[in-house]
Amino acid sequence: MRKGNGDKKIEFYKRSQIDVVKWDSLVRQSFMRLIYFESWYLDSMTNSNWNALIYGDYEFVMPLPFREKYFIQYIYQPFITQRLGVIGKDGCSPEIVFEFLSSIPSKYLIVHLNGTFKTEINSNYDVVQRDNQILRLIKGYDHIAADYNRNTRRNIQAANEFELTIDYNLDVEQFLEFQCQWEPQEFTKPNANSIKNLIYNAKIYSQPLLVGVYDNSELISAGLFIVDAQRVYFLLCSSSNVGKDKRAMFLLIDRVIERYAGEDKIFDFTGSSIKSIAQRNLGFGAETEHYSFVSRKSLIQRLTK
Repeated sequence: MRKGNGDKKIEFYKRSQIDVVKWDSLVRQSFMRLIYFESWYLDSMTNSNWNALIYGDYEFVMPLPFREKYFIQYIYQPFITQRLGVIGKDGCSPEIVFEFLSSIPSKYLIVHLNGTFKTEINSNYDVVQRDNQILRLIKGYDHIAADYNRNTRRNIQAANEFELTIDYNLDVEQFLEFQCQWEPQEFTKPNANSIKNLIYNAKIYSQPLLVGVYDNSELISAGLFIVDAQRVYFLLCSSSNVGKDKRAMFLLIDRVIERYAGEDKIFDFTGSSIKSIAQRNLGFGAETEHYSFVSRKSLIQRLTK
């Protein structure tokens, strides 16, 4: 345990000790409300294998998703959980973030996390900046579409010429089968049960949206979104070879943007630092926001700094 401001302390809690009502209340009132911090999301994507650091009476919190391999426990970033870190109702000062990072128990020999960290926060951590693209939907669809770049408009027009159809109620099993078949790297298959749990829990606590694009009766593109009061999170997507040829993903994104345009929400692309994907996202008129990947330096690095 470490002291924060005054006599309050940052304390370590096991998942079973966490008051989820207080936890989720803080997350929903926080300056940087993100769905990844909510207890049901963390439970879904970690199989409830997360602990936490908590300051005072849930004034600031930091989830610690963990795994164990070869008897080594480590902190990691769960699948489709873009950002974690420290969260508080009115934002977090550099001093608070420093104390939280310093309070991560030493039993976790490896710490890899994404969050809103800064390079100078803690010299025991390496920090790498990453990018996320977001689009503000409140402007309304006509204003948003007017900011699409030429390439995006051309791709949407090409997709429309194929008379593709959209299904906003794609079956979960069908989505997962398609995603596992066509995603470029095998990420979904080992996380399929977690994704099922996430979609099930989102029906209770938020709103899942599974979208498919069809060429006649053939599914050629698919996407998973979760919608809450602040954001439309674009979590997973893939296209078959036919879908790529017919620019179906551009149509899918455009239709979901149109569906929520005019609402006071952010369309969150949940990435990317990969140039080609970032360019696609920016083509929809998105702007870039930054977050950071942090990793705790090895003991040798810390002793010889």
